[in-house]
This record gives sequence, C-alpha cells and structure tokens, in this order.
Amino acid sequence: MRNLRRSLAGETGAAIAEYALLTGLIVGVAVAAAWGLGPPVAAMFHSGAAAFDGPAPAPPTGGTAPAAG
Repeated sequence: MRNLRRSLAGETGAAIAEYALLTGLIVGVAVAAAWGLGPPVAAMFHSGAAAFDGPAPAPPTGGTAPAAG
C-alpha cells in the first residue's frame, strides 16, 4: 500500500492515471462501437444464414446404396 501511495504521489502516479483514463476511453469507444454495429452485423449473419435455408434434398429413390469408399 505504501508503494501505491508513493507511486501515485510522483510523476509515475500521473502516468498511471493517464494510462487508466486512456484505457477507459478505449474501452468506452469499443463498447459504443459494438453496441452500434451489433444489429447491422447480426442482420447480415441472419440474411446469410437464411440463404442456406431451403428445401431439403430429395432422398434417393430405389437402386442400391453407393459403395463406401
């Protein structure tokens, strides 16, 4: 605890505070970007997944099963 107080009192403490503020700002921007871009990206994935939804292939009719190979 003494080391923390000592480091916060000097120039190193100011640098730590600046890094903490910068990190908080970056996290805030990342959260805002994810929040804003989430719905459009989800819509793109849903439309892509919908392209795969189609009629199931018809089962084979008659004949023999293909040989395993």
